[in-house]
Amino acid sequence: MTWRNLKMIYVRAVAPQPAPAGLSAAAVSEPPWPEPQPRVEAMEIFAGSGSMSRALRDGGASVVATCENDPRKAGALANSLPGVHNYGDIHDDSIVGHLSVMLPSPYVPIGGPAPRRRGAVAVVLVAAALVVALQLPRLRTAAPSLATTSASAAGAEEVGFEKITIYADDLLAHENVCYWVKRTMMVQDCYNVPETLLSTMLPRQIVVRFQRERVERSIGEQASEGYVAFNLQRQDRTSQAVLTCSWLVVMTLLGEIRTIVPFGTWAAADDDFVGPMDDAPLLDDGYIPPMGAADDFGAAPADDFGAAPAPDGPARRRAQGPAPGPPPGDDGFVPPPFSGDDDATGAGYYGSGGFKSWNDREFLIAAGVDTSWDGYLYKFDWRTGNFTLLLDEMVDVHDAQRAADGDRAWVLLSGEYEFGEVSLDGDATELETKVERVASANLDFNHLQLVDDDAHAVISSRTDSTIYKCDPAADQSPKVWALGGPDGDYDIVGLDGTVYPAGDSYWSGQHNAEYIGDDEYAMFNNNWPVGVGPTNNSELLVVHLDPADTYATVVWSYDTNTKTEEYGDNDLLPTGNMLGCWWQTVSRSVEDDYECKIVEVVRDTSELAVEIEFFGGEECTAGTCLVNASWYTYSVERFFSRPLVYDVTCADGFLAFTTQDTFKRSDAQAGTFQVYDAADDLVVDAVAFSYVAHWRPTYLNASIGATAGFAGHLVVANAFGTNRTVAFSCAS
Repeated sequence: MTWRNLKMIYVRAVAPQPAPAGLSAAAVSEPPWPEPQPRVEAMEIFAGSGSMSRALRDGGASVVATCENDPRKAGALANSLPGVHNYGDIHDDSIVGHLSVMLPSPYVPIGGPAPRRRGAVAVVLVAAALVVALQLPRLRTAAPSLATTSASAAGAEEVGFEKITIYADDLLAHENVCYWVKRTMMVQDCYNVPETLLSTMLPRQIVVRFQRERVERSIGEQASEGYVAFNLQRQDRTSQAVLTCSWLVVMTLLGEIRTIVPFGTWAAADDDFVGPMDDAPLLDDGYIPPMGAADDFGAAPADDFGAAPAPDGPARRRAQGPAPGPPPGDDGFVPPPFSGDDDATGAGYYGSGGFKSWNDREFLIAAGVDTSWDGYLYKFDWRTGNFTLLLDEMVDVHDAQRAADGDRAWVLLSGEYEFGEVSLDGDATELETKVERVASANLDFNHLQLVDDDAHAVISSRTDSTIYKCDPAADQSPKVWALGGPDGDYDIVGLDGTVYPAGDSYWSGQHNAEYIGDDEYAMFNNNWPVGVGPTNNSELLVVHLDPADTYATVVWSYDTNTKTEEYGDNDLLPTGNMLGCWWQTVSRSVEDDYECKIVEVVRDTSELAVEIEFFGGEECTAGTCLVNASWYTYSVERFFSRPLVYDVTCADGFLAFTTQDTFKRSDAQAGTFQVYDAADDLVVDAVAFSYVAHWRPTYLNASIGATAGFAGHLVVANAFGTNRTVAFSCAS
């Protein structure tokens, strides 16, 4: 086999702060868990013709707002009120939907976790100044008798779902969206654009369905906080497969859009399109203790990357596109979006492949112009909406990942196939080749993941339907093993018990295959062999592989009930749920008229917890309709603005809790915790631990010497200084 190379890119960053010393190994039994406690919620809604009123009550306090005669303003006002997560359908002079309200409730201990299959979990014991940590081994049987689950996608119309509909007009209420539509369509009023044209820039509607109990599971209400982030793109397949629009979107699970900005060469050159997002309040802000943090994101600098170089000549045009004209005034003049750039890469919208969290406020994005897989690295600050070019060197944009040490990024380079370091220092870009040959040059690699502190790479070949594990440091034989496809080393046991011998594959044309811990690999199985066509419905898939065995076992699948030729995602969430996305490539129907979909699925039951459907301008009104243009997202990311801290108990002088970081990482990351008493006096100071990789739970146990009736609060922080405070009291 011929092996191809990867490349490591230096992108100057602030490394995680070193954790205090003092860790050693010891075994500690897991403490008992408290019984579940109820959560306090309230909802009260008022609606009327020609106006909107809404009141929230919590212990007698109320907030009331009205907006006369303007349903658009009414909707925008509704979303701006404290505690409002979304508003319902608002048309003309009446409100025919609802407002969904979730009031904050005081902290109560969350009930005990469901039975877990233990992976590599961390247990920390603190006794006075002594801190100990232990990685507990995973127990499993040798036979391929793992529990397997299969289910099909179904509409989330069950009782208990909250439904939110976001129309194109609701999106236009966002300053950035309205400005960009006016600029592109050359109009004065963004609401005065024919629907046929507006549908090339915005979805006709976005329908969100949310089932709280399935989202929160054993973690509790913290699991429903945070956001999903994605690059929503629209491709016109009848016009040389160009993108007609591209948006970077950050939204809550309840449909409130936190950030939405156009993603393209003109947007990179336009200082006017970014609104004052930095002043917008976070939905889940809470008490932040004095830990030296300037804000709720800790002491991390606003720009961990440093100043990106400003390329000259053609490179500047590639990175920034043509200079914008004057902002639209009363005459409504807006410069044409496609003018002024004859560079080889051309002007256009960016379409991302790689889209991963870099830190608590920035994403690392690999994106090409239109549908090209050759492009550049960017950082995206979701709080401000700004995105910045990181590297003036073309890369393969299928994937990108922050290196374990925090100072570099891993990418596949377009054409060169070298593995090296690029230092971004001023205007100089220097390349130093470090290692050679990591992956096959003849295959189509669409996913790259570094694991084991960057000692191994998991690489997915869509063309050969193969997942490789490789050793990047090996000069001659980088392949550790292959799973699936003609180069596969293991038999694969399907959900129905059918054995697929090594050299065959259970899946085909897969995307975003990655290791998720506990000897499991998740992927989006397109079931679409390259150059052949669909063989079955596409599905979310999890396969178990212990390298010591001679077989792998498919342990879970979720049928999308449609066919997706390209793209798709499947990620593990802190609750154990799976987060996925796909789009309908061939056709839609009256019953399933969405163009693309994001879902959260309860893995144990394959029930929907969240469903976000995007509908385009062409409605399917009868039978089956062919897809000529479609909205889609290559992948979707889930993240939180603070670490998760739950299952907090205190008994017999010990404080026990479970924590997970703000976003998924393929390597263990440093964390610390502190304990304060009710007077904010420090009881336990800066205990260091490591978050378990792949968003698996980290279990911690600390001796605080407290007696019955002691009340205090626990502060848990990650490597970036982002922290969460949870109150507790000791039972004995």
